[in-house]
Amino acid sequence: MSKNFKGITLAVITALMWGVLAIALKYIDSTVDSVTVVWFRFLVSFLILLTYYAIRRPSALRILIHPPLLVIIGAICLSANFLLYMMGIHYITPGDCQLISQLGPILLGIASVFIFKEKMNKRQISGFVIALIGFGVFYGQQLKAVTGNPKTFNLGIFIVVFASIAWASYGIIQKTLVRKYAPQVINLFLYFFPAVIFFPFSTPRLMGGLNTLGWVFLIFAAFNTLIAYGALSAAFKYIEASKISIIVTMNPIITFMVMGLLTSLGIHLVAPEHINALGISGGILVLTGAILVILPQKNGSLK
Repeated sequence: MSKNFKGITLAVITALMWGVLAIALKYIDSTVDSVTVVWFRFLVSFLILLTYYAIRRPSALRILIHPPLLVIIGAICLSANFLLYMMGIHYITPGDCQLISQLGPILLGIASVFIFKEKMNKRQISGFVIALIGFGVFYGQQLKAVTGNPKTFNLGIFIVVFASIAWASYGIIQKTLVRKYAPQVINLFLYFFPAVIFFPFSTPRLMGGLNTLGWVFLIFAAFNTLIAYGALSAAFKYIEASKISIIVTMNPIITFMVMGLLTSLGIHLVAPEHINALGISGGILVLTGAILVILPQKNGSLK
């Protein structure tokens, strides 16, 4: 199996996990505050990794005592992203939140060319442009479908934009760190830091108000963090950040597909999304562009 195939597979896993995550978080948001949800997600992920390394590789725990400065900065960026995203989803729908958050991967893709000097051939550049056009069409149609208070919607957009900038900053740092450190060792501190700093501001008792489905979603969100970011960290080690950015840009498409399926089945966990034929066309363009970007060179292989 080539590094290219491994990296693409890991990035796709991340996209799939994030595509469903927004729906679960929106459902939980009505009962548990943003800080508590974020704290719980990081705590569970940290404890699982801590247990693994304590048994299999105790020497890795040194990063918790003497973390490199860049790892600390990365942890701050990731913490800000999680908290701001959770705050933003309180004001806007899962689909809209996912759409706006794609600013992060786009910024990462642009940064990868200038910071990491990653090269893109003409086909990949065309794919990137097609995906951006598709994203613009998709986004434009969703904005027209906005219902409710425009001020509330704009506030949610504003918060998620900053969450996206924080994520892009994390992505740049993570791509730099995996050149020297094992991805999951980095994640050990990335999960530990917010689990500690958010604890004094969390309200665990609110989780007692969750129903059975709420607990299922909360636990899913916690394991989603471990799986999605574990896969993402590993993907950075195998393929270019520009490829990863375009793959995870498919998140909104996945979210709308799942929301559409739930609506068609008469399952209304959260407010339904609205998407027309033009919006669907935009989604198809995003997927087409993504395929053009991630396809290997003629002399390459996906084996």
